[in-house]
Parts: sequence; C-alpha cells; structure tokens
Amino acid sequence: MISEISHKITYSLEKNKVIDKEDEDIYIYGIEILISSMITFIIVLILGLLFKCLLASLTYFVIFVIIRQICGGYHAATYFKCNTIFTFTTVTVLLAYKFVPVDMLGLLHYLIMSFWVLTVFIFAPVENENKPISKEKKYKLKIIGRIITIISCLIYIKEIQYAVLLDVTLLFVAFAMAVVGFREKGSEQGEKNC
Repeated sequence: MISEISHKITYSLEKNKVIDKEDEDIYIYGIEILISSMITFIIVLILGLLFKCLLASLTYFVIFVIIRQICGGYHAATYFKCNTIFTFTTVTVLLAYKFVPVDMLGLLHYLIMSFWVLTVFIFAPVENENKPISKEKKYKLKIIGRIITIISCLIYIKEIQYAVLLDVTLLFVAFAMAVVGFREKGSEQGEKNC
C-alpha cells in the first residue's frame, strides 16, 4: 500500500513536471520512507494517548529512533511487518512503563544492561545491506553504543520511571541486533563450510 501511494504521488509529480523521469526511483523511495515514518509517529501518538502517557511515548520514540540509528538492528522485509513489529514493541514498552513497579527494576535493570552491553560489544553497529558503514564510522558508533549504557545507568539512578522506558527499549534494540548478528554469523559459517 505504501509503495502504491508513493508511486502515485511520484507519477503525479512527474506528470506535473515537478520532477524528472530519471529521478523517479529516488522520489518513490523517499516518499515511502516519509509515509512509513509518519505511520510510526502516528502509532506512537495513538498508543501514548490510549495508555495516557503521551510524553513517555514521545520520549520512547526519540530514544528508539536515536538508538536504532546508532546501533542498527533487524529490518523487516515489508512495511506492514515493520509497522506490526514496531507496534508490538511500542505497546510492550509502554505497558512496562505503566505497570512494572519501580522497586522491581533493580535486578531487571542489571540483567537488561548486561544483555545490552554484551550485544553492543559483539554486534553493534548492525549494518543494513543497503547502507554500508565504513570501519571508522563503525568504531565511532560502537563507542556511542557503549556510552548509551552509561547514560542508562545514570537515568536509572536519577529518574527510575524513565529508566524502565529506556531499559525495555534497549532490550528490544539489543534483541534486534542479536537476531541479525546471529543470522549473519550463521550465514558466514555456512559459507566457510561450503
């Protein structure tokens, strides 16, 4: 559906001589990304309103986008799958934010941080095949991923309710990195065995 809308908008722009025919693919891709981003933002707004924690949902969205930009992770094959996974993740994070008692967070925080640190050290940043990352940039992103751990611990000390939000977000991003990382390591191992 997003692809169809993007094609129609691009065709309209081309027909009205706003863009050139040779730039068509770039515009289709750009419009797809714009529509998909708007959908994810609307999902966050609606869920924030439904759970009566709009500020927390917007905070989560900013954290999620920044961390995914830095660390990468799983990319679904279709926009529908992507938005479904994102909705599930957002619902889970907001439920945890609303209902996980902060006095339970102690051990849970350290378990999540351990998984996060391990995942960042092994896999981050996870590269998307369409956007390769230079060795220099990979090194910088890996350092930033480690700094996020320190920030999370400071938030845990200072503002424990938002630490729940950050911890569960980090857990999902770490899981997404691990899924891709293990898949890549498995395919590398398979290639070596052939």
